[in-house]
Amino acid sequence: MKKLYLYLHRENGIAATEFAFVAPIFILLFIGLVDFGLYLNSKMNIQNISGSIADYVAASKDDTEVPALVNTLMADTGETGLSYTTTFECECSDGVIRECPISSCGDGDFERRFVSVSVSGSYSPLLPYPGVSDHVAISKASRMRVD
Repeated sequence: MKKLYLYLHRENGIAATEFAFVAPIFILLFIGLVDFGLYLNSKMNIQNISGSIADYVAASKDDTEVPALVNTLMADTGETGLSYTTTFECECSDGVIRECPISSCGDGDFERRFVSVSVSGSYSPLLPYPGVSDHVAISKASRMRVD
């Protein structure tokens, strides 16, 4: 009887048992944090690509070299499958966007020309999460004054 009492009241291995219960939760939390960090990194890369394209087009006033620039930026950042659009916009001091060139802005006013760049892509999570689709869409836009 004494041996049974000692066997039932031993505390050897309690830490290992607690670790076995808690470790899967911590591992899932860690994977979720890493996945969220990768998503944020992808989001920032797409924002940087959008800004770089807008900066390049604003400086050169030409968007013919954008496909080569996008391919270079995608290779540098590791992003793939991005789509983009570049549009030139004009406005007067009233802030209303119009077709370029504007015929007349009024007395003492002048036309302002902008380039708008929109870049979109998607992120695939490492694990399937409940309520989150297999591909999360990311879209970022940048607008820069050309002259």
